[in-house]
Amino acid sequence: MEAIVLTGFDIWAIVKILFLFAIAIYVVFAIVVVRQVGLMTKTLEVGFEIPIKFIAWLHLLFALGTFVLALLIL
Repeated sequence: MEAIVLTGFDIWAIVKILFLFAIAIYVVFAIVVVRQVGLMTKTLEVGFEIPIKFIAWLHLLFALGTFVLALLIL
């Protein structure tokens, strides 16, 4: 695929950087979710805290894996 050059800038490089930035923001969101789940399970005792924490950590690992994979592919 040919690179589209717009006034000296490679548009695909800019798109790649924006995608990596968006995924990085999503990783920060996943970290906040893990933190909020931790605070929630300390406050409320419902009986299924362990599965909720597991899902939050799994979500964070998936987000980190997606970021690393995007770094390798892009």
